[in-house]
Amino acid sequence: MISIETIAAIRDLSIIVLTGVAVIVLLMGGLSFYRLSRSVQRTARNVEAISEILLDSVARPLRNIPTILESGKNVLGWVQEYLSKDRRNEQNDDS
Repeated sequence: MISIETIAAIRDLSIIVLTGVAVIVLLMGGLSFYRLSRSVQRTARNVEAISEILLDSVARPLRNIPTILESGKNVLGWVQEYLSKDRRNEQNDDS
């Protein structure tokens, strides 16, 4: 039969080994989390840079579209006004 001292020694050894394994797992998990957080931060900076580039190359030029459309509308209004005056003058000349 196994004596109480042997059982206590096995228990103590098991606690020491499991504690060591838990410490190693925690250290590896912490290191993995640190590396992952650095990678996520790098990715976030890249996405922010890409967003800035898109803002500069797409969104800001699109801001000018209403002004351009308004100018085009004004020009078309002037052309239609000129054409209607020209047609009226032609009708008056024909009469």
